[in-house]
Amino acid sequence: MTNTILIVDDLPMNLEVLFLFEFLSGVGFEVNVAVDGESAIQQARYIPQPDLILLDVMMPGMDGFETCRRLKSEEQLQAIPVIFMTALTDTVDKVRGFSLGAVDYITKPLQHEEVLARVNTHLSLKNLQKQLQSQNEQLQILTERLQSELYLARQIQQRLLPAARPNWSALDVICHNEPANEVSGDFYTYYQQDDTYIVAVGDVSGKGMPAALLMAVSFTSLQSSIGQMLSPDKALALLHEAILPYTSCTRQNCALVYVEFIATETGWLMVGANAGCVSPLIRRSGGQVEWVDVGGLPLGTATTSHYPKLQIELQAGDLVVLSSDGVIEATNAEGEMFGFDRLEEMVTHCPHTTAQAMLTHLQREISTFVGSAEAHDDLTVVIIKI
Repeated sequence: MTNTILIVDDLPMNLEVLFLFEFLSGVGFEVNVAVDGESAIQQARYIPQPDLILLDVMMPGMDGFETCRRLKSEEQLQAIPVIFMTALTDTVDKVRGFSLGAVDYITKPLQHEEVLARVNTHLSLKNLQKQLQSQNEQLQILTERLQSELYLARQIQQRLLPAARPNWSALDVICHNEPANEVSGDFYTYYQQDDTYIVAVGDVSGKGMPAALLMAVSFTSLQSSIGQMLSPDKALALLHEAILPYTSCTRQNCALVYVEFIATETGWLMVGANAGCVSPLIRRSGGQVEWVDVGGLPLGTATTSHYPKLQIELQAGDLVVLSSDGVIEATNAEGEMFGFDRLEEMVTHCPHTTAQAMLTHLQREISTFVGSAEAHDDLTVVIIKI
């Protein structure tokens, strides 16, 4: 497409202007001429607009400086490059022109090759700016589309999770899942079969859509295995085999803690297995706090995995905390992590004993600790009160 240049000079029949007109026309530009600032502004408003303006500074009435100021004050004309043609060589005049929005100066008498070089340079810059603007507009469209899709993905994820509180009369349970971004890699679930109550917390490695997709795979695989009423160690082994085809090509994994609460004649038995997740934390009814020492590799990290099983007796009033590493790795503005010790201290000194009160206490303490720092990891907490 041929570029259009507008020459603005109050002496259009001047030989210098005529030669410039012929020279630029001869090298392929469409050239128009305006005899004063006002007519230059009117022509600049035409469609199509000129691609570049060569503007004489010294004109009677509205001089080149005022013409440039007027051009740059109109939104639809701002992007047209303006090159001053002038015999003025004072730095003050050049600075004034640049401050008004001009892109360059050409000193009279005009050297045609210099004019052509500067015109081509600024037309190339303008074309690059137009391409950049077009790419930015496309990027904005894609960003808005991605945000919309991520919002829908988050809604789907949240609907995968069961209600925050199961309808169990025997146990007081409250669950909390807080994604750091639009979609999450964390999840929780629970299930009841007769006198056995199952609770699990999962934490998929990575961020964004890959983590969200593996979260969905892990969650649905776990749901199907729970119904088989396998022991925790067997359930984790089965889940490991189910997600291994997905993790082997992505180098992701799923940390998961799986706990059963079984009613007995003398109280409760907690049977659990852990695949790389934060160990369960127990606060006894008497106030003592203990970590459950059971662990194993995260699911999907090796071709074979063994998950030790641990049994612990619980009594009425005991409270169990399950969490993803988003709790202990919550980081404040100084780069300090919340950590295991602080979590243990918060659980120990919580003045309340209900599951909801403990969750509220932990949420408040974590929020106070993190302050204004941006969350970098999903956070999931499940509190079980016997």
